[in-house]
Amino acid sequence: MASRRTLALLLSAVTGASLAVTAIPGSAAPGFTTSPLRTADSAQSTSGFVIHFKDHSASVRGMSRAARTSSAIHVTTASLRGTVDRAVKARGAHVTESVAHANDSMSVRVSRGLDATAAKAFASEIEHNPEVESVEPVLHMTINESRDVRPAAVSSAPNDQYWNHQWGLNSEKGIDAPGAWRTSTGAGVTVAVIDSGITRHPDLDGKILPGYDFISDGSTAGDGDGRDSDPSDEGDWTRAGTCTRRDVPSSWHGTHVAGIIGASTNNGEGVAGAAPAAKILPVRALGHCGGTDVDIADGITWASGGKVPGVPTNPHPAKVINLSLGGSASYCPVSYQRAIDGAVSRGSTIVVAAGNEARDASKSTPANCGNVVVVGATGETGAQSYYSNYGSGVDVSAPGGDDRTGDMILSTVNDGKTTPGSPAYGYMEGTSQAAPHVSGVVALMVADDPGLTPARIEEILKRSVNPAMCTSRCGTGIIDAREAVQAAKPA
Repeated sequence: MASRRTLALLLSAVTGASLAVTAIPGSAAPGFTTSPLRTADSAQSTSGFVIHFKDHSASVRGMSRAARTSSAIHVTTASLRGTVDRAVKARGAHVTESVAHANDSMSVRVSRGLDATAAKAFASEIEHNPEVESVEPVLHMTINESRDVRPAAVSSAPNDQYWNHQWGLNSEKGIDAPGAWRTSTGAGVTVAVIDSGITRHPDLDGKILPGYDFISDGSTAGDGDGRDSDPSDEGDWTRAGTCTRRDVPSSWHGTHVAGIIGASTNNGEGVAGAAPAAKILPVRALGHCGGTDVDIADGITWASGGKVPGVPTNPHPAKVINLSLGGSASYCPVSYQRAIDGAVSRGSTIVVAAGNEARDASKSTPANCGNVVVVGATGETGAQSYYSNYGSGVDVSAPGGDDRTGDMILSTVNDGKTTPGSPAYGYMEGTSQAAPHVSGVVALMVADDPGLTPARIEEILKRSVNPAMCTSRCGTGIIDAREAVQAAKPA
């Protein structure tokens, strides 16, 4: 599909300084309906696979030792190693990398891409091993957002400087955050943002907990190594000819999402967050050209307090996990569903962006997974945003912006075109922006009643809505923070 060219406006975050406006040219990747960095279609060939083991198999026991080896496949059984070796060699390739993952799984990368027919046959051979439950291709995920804005006058407000531009929180078609703040501000709740990482920003100072970088591929991470304890966003820019047609600047997507959820409020500068007293746990899983479902799944497990081979246990388990990302797939990968189910069993509510391809959400993952709250996007008029995915899989909607009928969503970003520069504020639109509005509301609810289960939270969210101008295409309606918090109060 054709994509459109966009501009992003970055506003200086330096208190008292005049507004520094920087126009950054946007660019779109092939297959995106709007630009840039929409959910990408699956690659034509596959070189990465994830092997899911059966419970209590010998290879599962070996995964716990995999962190101490250079290759996870070395701690599997001889039988499984033989199966994989034969299947790879039969296709003129060899294993280049194997990584142990959470939830009894291991990813394997081979030296050459396999087409759809070869990949299916390869997976089938491995699935015949008695230790293996299933084999799937590793899926590529990207952030679900578009950077866009028209130059607009930004004036001071009585408290947060740009409050009058945050229609998503305070307008008639927003979530009515002020109505909820009279009861709850999210104190004591941790919200995990599984995204591109985090950059330093004065509106997020004191809000960020120690996170983790789950990108296992060093070139994707851009920090010279694989997984580590530093979730800093190194920049996700891409060069023409890699995964995009043209050069694309860094998005600072994770910082934008974090600001929507928890930017400092009533501090006389910048923007407000939906749950201003909540803490943000940054989990980096997306870098240059996006990321993989297996790394994201490990991030979900870790953020919720589960165990991931070779990674220290998270001391700040998140009660809310925001996933403003997605990829094209008509099924929910086992990696995702296992991680999601485990996280929910530990008490985490998973909020997922519906996707931005203007199609049924059943064709995007993890929006098509079970046990998640799927969020569509609406614009300033209350109508469904033109890019938002839709359908029976969408649970609720929230402000995501719509440049065709109104404004974008303003939040925290960075002004660096590639690597980090200075803190700034910028507009974006997408279901990526809608999802964190809902994650913020969930944090407000949990702060009011820590005993709420994820199932009960979803039930309350779907009832606590205002009408949206899109009937059944965008869930039960636009989330209402005040109603949700009131309904969440202990009896």
